[in-house]
Amino acid sequence: MAELNASADPLQRYSALEQIYTEERWSAVIEQGALLLNDLPSFPGGAPEGLKERVQLLIAHAHLYGLGQRDQAEPLYLAVIHAGGEPALSQIAEESLQQCAAMAATPGGAAGAASPAAAAAAAAFFARSASPLRRRAGGSSVTRASAAATQKMPQAYQAPSYA
Repeated sequence: MAELNASADPLQRYSALEQIYTEERWSAVIEQGALLLNDLPSFPGGAPEGLKERVQLLIAHAHLYGLGQRDQAEPLYLAVIHAGGEPALSQIAEESLQQCAAMAATPGGAAGAASPAAAAAAAAFFARSASPLRRRAGGSSVTRASAAATQKMPQAYQAPSYA
């Protein structure tokens, strides 16, 4: 079971956060992700570019795809879009906002109404191995955790395989 060490560097903490996500510990992702977001400005030399948006996206995914809490996810997706960082992250956030809107239009707004396209967007978040952040992490546990997370998406949101 992965745990975040407050004294660890931000990439190590992000990697641990991804691992918590793969374990489907949604509340822990939200809690530990919020702590990491709070600590990012205090790291010597600042946080790696794009890390804040990745953490926000991961927390939003835990809210939306893990707990079905679209109201908590929407502001985080909007923050990623307004940050103007990596276009791939903005695209994932936009697709997830579309899923939020679809859930709002569904009677009860249940998480079970997630579409295959939205599931693919959530899985794509972890499949972005070419990002500058992952290259700086040396393809270490961050990339491995991302690959594992794609395989461990909640069953109701598992992206279809077209291979």
